[in-house]
Amino acid sequence: MQGVPNRFRSPFKYRKFKKAHKKKELQRLREEVIFNYSEILDHMLPEDREALTNTMGDIVVTPRESFIAHFKNGYPKYEYEVFKIKFVEIFNLTGSSALKKVKYQKIKNRESQAITDFWRCFEVLFDNVGEHTKNSIFRRIKNFFSSIMKVIKWARRAIFLGIHI
Repeated sequence: MQGVPNRFRSPFKYRKFKKAHKKKELQRLREEVIFNYSEILDHMLPEDREALTNTMGDIVVTPRESFIAHFKNGYPKYEYEVFKIKFVEIFNLTGSSALKKVKYQKIKNRESQAITDFWRCFEVLFDNVGEHTKNSIFRRIKNFFSSIMKVIKWARRAIFLGIHI
């Protein structure tokens, strides 16, 4: 493997490389799962699929591509069979009205936002759909103090319960 840092000469670079590699692998697996779950759109009615098809200039975006793009950072909460049942339930409750909005907006040539709103109806079936925000300084400070408090709590228990360290 060319380009891999030596773990003994530069352990920090190696650890950083391994962490990035693991993150890429997890993202690839997540995208593969989302792609497999997008097969549910093949069972939709042709007119519904046509309504969810978006054209941007010469580019045609199919419902499957927009599904994958919207949920690429998420991970399904359910197995595929349960997911299909839940998808149909949500589609019957809120998705059909959102699909009517998509069809109405398509007449006005403003369907892209309506399609995004349609996919938002199904976000309850996934974990971590939105982009992850980077750790802010406030979150880092909070984590620092909570870890210190855990150590103090552990030490207090050890002292008062008579456990020797």
